[in-house]
Amino acid sequence: MHNEPSFNVTFNRVHKKQDVPGFPTNMDEGALRTFLEITVENSNDGIFWLTSDAQIAYLNTSACQRLDYSPDELMGKFVWDLDPLFPKQVWPEFWREFVAAGHIQFESKHETKWGKIIPVFIRAILVRIGDEDMQVAFVQDLSEQKAQQAQLRTYKKDLQQLQKFTAEPDPKEENLWLKNMAERLNKLEVAANIGTWEVDLTSNKLTWSEQTRRIHEVDTDYHPNVEEAINFYKAGKDRVTITKLFNNAVNACVPWDVELTIVTQMGRERIVRVIGNAEADDGQCVRVFGVFQDITDKYGLRQELLASQKSMQDIMDHSPAVVYVKDIEGRYLFVNKKYEQVLSIPRNKVLGNKDTDFLPPSVAQEVMANDRRVIISGEHHEIEEEIPQEEGVRLYISEKFPLFNSDGEIYAMCGISTDITERRQQEEQLRRTQKMDALGKLTGGVAHDFNNLLGIIVGYANLIERSSAALDGAIFNQAQHITKACTRGEKLTRRLLAFSSKQSLQKQVVNLNDVIQNNVDMLQKIMTVSIELQLELSPDLWWCEIDVSDFEDALINMVLNAIHALEHKGTLTISTQNKIFQPAKKKQRSDTQFVQLAIEDNGCGMSPDTQEQLFEPFFTTKAEKGTGLGLSQVYGFTQRSKGFVEVHSNLGQGTRFELYFPSKPAPDGRTENAQSQERSLLQGSESILVVDDERELVEIARLMLSAYGYSVSGCYSGAEAIQKMQKQPFDLVISDVIMPHMDGWELSRTLMEDFPNTKILLVSGYIGDRCADTHPHIEEEQVLTKPFSSETLLKRVKALLNT
Repeated sequence: MHNEPSFNVTFNRVHKKQDVPGFPTNMDEGALRTFLEITVENSNDGIFWLTSDAQIAYLNTSACQRLDYSPDELMGKFVWDLDPLFPKQVWPEFWREFVAAGHIQFESKHETKWGKIIPVFIRAILVRIGDEDMQVAFVQDLSEQKAQQAQLRTYKKDLQQLQKFTAEPDPKEENLWLKNMAERLNKLEVAANIGTWEVDLTSNKLTWSEQTRRIHEVDTDYHPNVEEAINFYKAGKDRVTITKLFNNAVNACVPWDVELTIVTQMGRERIVRVIGNAEADDGQCVRVFGVFQDITDKYGLRQELLASQKSMQDIMDHSPAVVYVKDIEGRYLFVNKKYEQVLSIPRNKVLGNKDTDFLPPSVAQEVMANDRRVIISGEHHEIEEEIPQEEGVRLYISEKFPLFNSDGEIYAMCGISTDITERRQQEEQLRRTQKMDALGKLTGGVAHDFNNLLGIIVGYANLIERSSAALDGAIFNQAQHITKACTRGEKLTRRLLAFSSKQSLQKQVVNLNDVIQNNVDMLQKIMTVSIELQLELSPDLWWCEIDVSDFEDALINMVLNAIHALEHKGTLTISTQNKIFQPAKKKQRSDTQFVQLAIEDNGCGMSPDTQEQLFEPFFTTKAEKGTGLGLSQVYGFTQRSKGFVEVHSNLGQGTRFELYFPSKPAPDGRTENAQSQERSLLQGSESILVVDDERELVEIARLMLSAYGYSVSGCYSGAEAIQKMQKQPFDLVISDVIMPHMDGWELSRTLMEDFPNTKILLVSGYIGDRCADTHPHIEEEQVLTKPFSSETLLKRVKALLNT
């Protein structure tokens, strides 16, 4: 249990005794160790092994119990940590004298963990272990002995006084002493408001002391009999009670101690404490006697105290925090109603007990260690503590402070604990949100530059397509491949921005069956051959409005999650169907018709705790292999699509994810001829000013628009654009959003105020936090995201000029 020193020791003084018959003389080291350990551990004295620098190297169970410490708490402490009469600076001299003598004994005092001081007698001997001198101290608790000595001194003093008058009595001196004693007794009775009484049953005579008469407010020469004395008690319950108690004492020598009400001769009611006892002779009661104390004032104070305590209890019971008071030994003196609710323990089972009586051992030890820090330091401490409750472990911030009596001594500790579980969760959520915001800002900055580069590439690829369509089919095809690659890059950037909520969705009305079928080949490639993919797609599925790229990402994330749950073997089912909900079943949504996408596997399933955290960013069950972002992307995409997610799972029974999207009417189909006619209508002759700090983007836009008949000029800053407009107004201004000095939002506001007839089109690879929603002067159709094709740009230009 403790660190055990080697028992191969050399004592500085060896007392050799004759062999004792029956005692083994040839014990090996193991047997000797066991013998000594049993002897030491069962000693009633505390035994300490001390190093030469006063540090505790070993101690027995009695030492721990007397000082209220655990062995681990005492090991390593120094003598002055336990002995308030032994300052650190005297140890070197003490040790030199001790080593020289080889032994020492003296009285001192030890302080327990809770600050209680106990007198002790210490006997110590010098022991050598190897080359090191150590002290073995045997400590005896003198508390009971000191109390007995004090009592004995009192008895001796009284006995000496008594012997003074019995050995050689002097009548005059004796009478004087008795008179003095009577006067002192009378003064004590008056001071304590206590009187005496006695009934001699042989003569049936009742005797009252002077103070008893004063309490009853009668004359000094008033001598009542028993019946008259009983009639002073308040008629009814009190008079019946005292009569019964007196008769029990007379008949069976039964003592009593009660509080009753009397009515004095002056008619005043007084609360009195009556203590009675009986004296018997040969089994017969011969005398009943006792004391009579007026406690009216004390009773009133007591009632006020009880009322005050009740008021305090009522106040504390309405506190939202857990409030409690413990004595210095850790026993509960007070708890409020919140404490009972938190631990589901009634108050009467808490008061008088310690934390170890109802908390798990590890939790109780930690809480009590925190309490001891407060009591030992005498200072306020703010501590976080985890407390198990019926609904799980909760985190509390505990304000703990000592309570002092009138002498400035600590007699208790008060704690006020507040549940901060939700607050800490909110702080963690805020931290994650800030992390996501930082990620979004980083993504946005990269997206702006990356989309500008893609815009340049797409622009030149479109020009090559247009110029080579009728001349060189190979070059035309190569240009189309460049455009497709840029489109993929643009989708990737848009997904990053959508994930970090830094860009609005590019929604379109689609049939989920078509999107799923387009991705089947890709899904099968990421699965192992031991996983079977089943499609159950409703043939009459409604259409819905989503961002296709985000949907594809969500689909892949859910499939990857299912593959992980299947552990590369099992069945994965993707199904679609139409769903109609009643308003009460879908959390007050205005829509009732939804398109359902379900991803179901027969894998390992999830626990309720995992399901609660499933969609939190950075939460993963895959350890280092997972990022914790996949399902949070699914949740975010579904929310942005005005849908919702449901998860059904049980451990060992698989998981089913259900995504719901509001249904939309199917779009009208357009023929290829109609699309061709639409492209022919993109021609125009209006004047357009292109503003961008990226010169190549200005040039590409000029080439694209000029090819369709527009008169195009370019500039590279907002200030330059205003100067050009002042010289020659343009029909349309196409401006980048993010530019130095004056961005597109500010430029558009100035132009709309100064040139109200000029149309505005804003373009950007990354709009950021400032979007059209925060700028009511810009409509949604006046914002175009980079990169874009020439056809997309021409369509938007034509639409704006025709409004």
